[in-house]
Amino acid sequence: MGQGRGIPPGASTHPADGHGDPSWRSGIDAHDHYTRFDDRNPDDMGGTGEVRSVAADDPDHRPGQIAQTLERGLKILETMQSAPDGMTISQIAGAQGLPRTVATRLVATLARNGFVIRATDGRYHLGYKLLTLARAVAQSSGLSTAPLLAEAARDLDATIVVMVANGDEAVVISSVEPPSGAFRVGMRPGSRLPIQQAAHGWAILAGRDAVPGELAEVTEARRRGYAVSVGEVLPHFAGICAPITVAGHTDGSVGFIIPRERSDEFEKLGAAVIDLAGHIALTSF
Repeated sequence: MGQGRGIPPGASTHPADGHGDPSWRSGIDAHDHYTRFDDRNPDDMGGTGEVRSVAADDPDHRPGQIAQTLERGLKILETMQSAPDGMTISQIAGAQGLPRTVATRLVATLARNGFVIRATDGRYHLGYKLLTLARAVAQSSGLSTAPLLAEAARDLDATIVVMVANGDEAVVISSVEPPSGAFRVGMRPGSRLPIQQAAHGWAILAGRDAVPGELAEVTEARRRGYAVSVGEVLPHFAGICAPITVAGHTDGSVGFIIPRERSDEFEKLGAAVIDLAGHIALTSF
């Protein structure tokens, strides 16, 4: 997993005794945006200002009103979860039955707050802000994978990293280092890498259908069930990663980061990472 030309943002290497430089642990500094809407002002409500009454006897809602613009934004997110290749504004507008101008305003608001992201080809994908919400839901509902990752890191003496696809990038959502070892390596949650760069991204792509012109490493990873990269992200380190597939969709991967000198363990760790990916999928990651 590493890039021989230097340490990427969000990656860190440090001795186990804790004397390493923590400044390598840079990543996304998410900023919260707060906007106050006035339901009486159509301009502040995406051009509608419409509300819809809720029946007083509805057990799932308190009596009152629902902001239709907010509901439309949430439905856009629901629609996009079924489009791993992203969606254009026209596709979003068509799927929701909205005027293109209204869809544009809604998507721009979602993008400003990190809930969607615009790729270089102009298509929109679900954004990294949703990862924060998903992790909070998993932790509060008992579905957190933290104990599972910590156990694997300890037993295999490897750093365990979970990443998810976000457009043409892969984003770190969890990184667990082993409790012992002469040297450790970690990546800060929120750090991003091109999805085509190394084992984590190759594993995600390998979990999807083959496409013309795909990387040979992706094709090989699909054949054996896991991807391997050496020195692509961090010098002297290797990554062994498997896709995480949930409900037929592959949008994540889990991998082990180890010193490249442990290359004789690649096959054994490959089997282990496939097993770990399966367990993570069962927790509804």
